[in-house]
Amino acid sequence: MLKKNTEKVYISKANSINNYGEISKKWEFKKNPKTKDGSYRLNIQQNINELDVKSTGEVDYERRKAVTRQNYDINKGDGISFENISSLEVFKPEFIVKDKVKVGVTTTYILEKNND
Repeated sequence: MLKKNTEKVYISKANSINNYGEISKKWEFKKNPKTKDGSYRLNIQQNINELDVKSTGEVDYERRKAVTRQNYDINKGDGISFENISSLEVFKPEFIVKDKVKVGVTTTYILEKNND
């Protein structure tokens, strides 16, 4: 995987806040200790196959795959943003990591559009 095929992304982690029984999420920036600005490099792909077609015949464009060979601390439920969120206090990530699949040295993250 060439570095020119990767995109700079910013990872965030959701913290649940219980406000008198009403649960809400507050997103917190998850800094990459190996880079200056805390960003990660992922190869973002949009592979359309028959599983992405809904029963009505519409294609689901809200799913993407992020591929890397690096060993990153990205887990299910983390958020992924393409804009720099490191200095923002309140933000909402564009995508949520729904699954993490590791085959050999390659890790594939299944991303879904954040509709919260």
